[in-house]
Amino acid sequence: MKQIESKNGKKMLIFDDKDNLCPYCSYPLSEDENPKFKNQCFTCNSVAKAIREAPDGSLMKNIQIHPYPFEKIICIGKYYKLKESLKESDPAHFLSLCLIHYKNDPYNLNFFSNLLKQKIKNFIDKNNLKKKDIIICGIPDLESKNHKKIDLLCNEISKKIKIPYIQVIEKIKDIPPQKKREKIQERYENVFGAYVLKEEYKEKIKKKIVFLIDDIVSTMATSYECSKILKENGAKKVYIFALGRNIFIPPEKKK
Repeated sequence: MKQIESKNGKKMLIFDDKDNLCPYCSYPLSEDENPKFKNQCFTCNSVAKAIREAPDGSLMKNIQIHPYPFEKIICIGKYYKLKESLKESDPAHFLSLCLIHYKNDPYNLNFFSNLLKQKIKNFIDKNNLKKKDIIICGIPDLESKNHKKIDLLCNEISKKIKIPYIQVIEKIKDIPPQKKREKIQERYENVFGAYVLKEEYKEKIKKKIVFLIDDIVSTMATSYECSKILKENGAKKVYIFALGRNIFIPPEKKK
């Protein structure tokens, strides 16, 4: 982890490229978040457990996590879910405060798009990728939200890094927010069949590398569903880029 200066001189704690990563989803590991499961983050362990314990015939039995349909998740930093625990003076929490409020603050949109732009640029350079082989796509915003923050974020990044933003995925049914689903199985079931690839873009994604943009990744259910659709329709590789990563802890595990 490393500390950077954010708005008005406040400090923010973000992931460092040198962090030890979960081999399944690439979440940076640390002893306090992963005390029991060696070389695996709490979320991946919880998803694997949900698959093992799911009844026969359950959707979870069809979930494949080794490997996931996406190649990697790249996040700016950790998102702390409980708003009441957030303190502006704490660098570990300031990222979350900005994520909660950035839709109302143009500065934060510009700040986050610059951070994600740099993550993407470094990733492209490190992996010797060619921009002509890449498209940017966003996780579709909820219809219930008037402010299309993912769309705004994708547009900003596209302009800054000169990679086309094409919203190739659309939601075909309205779904309740994932935060209302307290179990992993419920979250995967909630998004199942909710997204499709737009017919007019089927040829555009074939053999392309897709950078799928989201604001917060938790159980990876939405990332899983959208990545699966992209891969089934010919995308060569899918990488998830997100502003924040929340380690999902089931209610019975919370203190």
